[in-house]
Amino acid sequence: MTVVSQTPPRPRSSGLAHVTGHPKGISITVRQQAALNAALAGRLRCYPRGYAVSGSGPFYTPRTILSLTRAGLLKLSTTMRFATATRRARDMYVN
Repeated sequence: MTVVSQTPPRPRSSGLAHVTGHPKGISITVRQQAALNAALAGRLRCYPRGYAVSGSGPFYTPRTILSLTRAGLLKLSTTMRFATATRRARDMYVN
C-alpha cells in the first residue's frame, strides 16, 4: 500500500524570476519578449533549429512562438512556416 502525502506541492518560484509584466495583464518571459521584438522587426521563418528572422539566428523555440500565438501576439501561417506580429502586439509594444 502506498502512502500519499497530504501536503500540496509548493510552487516553483525560480521559474517565475524572469517574467516581465505588462500593464494590460499579459506576462511574457524575456525569451518571449526577444522573439516578439524580432517578429516586430520582420517576419520569423521556421528553420530546423527554430524560428528566426535569418538563417544565422538567433533562434526561438517553437514552444516560445506557440505561447505567443496563444496570447494573441503572433500569428502563424497555415503551414507554420512563418510567424508575424499581430496588430494587437504592435499596438501594445511599439512606442
